[in-house]
Amino acid sequence: MKIFISLFLFFIVVHYSSAQETYLHRNVTSGFYGADNNASQPFVTTGNVVGQILSGAVFGVVGGIVGIYAGAMIVPGEGTGTPAIPPGAVLGALFGYTLGTSAGVYFAGKRFTDDGSYVITLIGSTIGTIGGLSIFFLTETAAQPIIFSLAIPVTAFHLSRIF
Repeated sequence: MKIFISLFLFFIVVHYSSAQETYLHRNVTSGFYGADNNASQPFVTTGNVVGQILSGAVFGVVGGIVGIYAGAMIVPGEGTGTPAIPPGAVLGALFGYTLGTSAGVYFAGKRFTDDGSYVITLIGSTIGTIGGLSIFFLTETAAQPIIFSLAIPVTAFHLSRIF
């Protein structure tokens, strides 16, 4: 049930963002936003969102793997528990996943549109990763954190197109 609620909230945000297309089109054609914005370009498409989610997931996994090795080399040490995971590997995985997710979402978004902010996408990825970890520790399920950590950067990228 929680997965459906998470997906429902995500699609509400996407629908709200796509509703802005008409608003932006009217204001661009009337000159409110200036001539540099492209009025014929849709604000949000399903293919764009799916591409950003898939790209963010792939880049996030690759970034997490690279972060594990980099973190283990930068902060060596013995971990506790079974298996013993070095603390540097955990921190590296988090940083790598966050940077990888934001890069994947941003590059996929830039492929479909000409605007969007990487800094805002990175902030969204950070919030999504922290929020996803919080959800994981509270509910001990893995589905919502994955959805959360990918939905927030995509939403942040598209919101950065408005402002």
